Amino acid sequence: MKRRRNIHSKKTRRSYKMHTCIAAAAAFVLILVMTICFTGRQAKAGNLDTPETDGSAKYYTSYQVQSGDTLWTIAEKYNSTEIQSTQSYVEEVCRINHLSDANQIYAGNKICIPYYQSLN
Repeated sequence: MKRRRNIHSKKTRRSYKMHTCIAAAAAFVLILVMTICFTGRQAKAGNLDTPETDGSAKYYTSYQVQSGDTLWTIAEKYNSTEIQSTQSYVEEVCRINHLSDANQIYAGNKICIPYYQSLN
């Protein structure tokens, strides 16, 4: 009987070690994935509000699309033509909001739009 108990206890220890290794590997993979995700997001976010070369800073706000709005009319309200052309602004808004078509906005939609403000 003693011998059988030792065999069972060795199996239990091996099983415990195997489960511990699997748990440690899963935790390592989870930490690695989270590190990659958050590091990438921080790098992208850090580039958003960098001062422009003309002494202005870029900020972002949300805008609720009103009936009759187009990205061109929104661009006329928020874009500083000294910074970029209206066409470039519309393209930027499309890129930020993952819009494949500038006509893809509808009344009630909320979109993220950039605006520029002087640092002085």
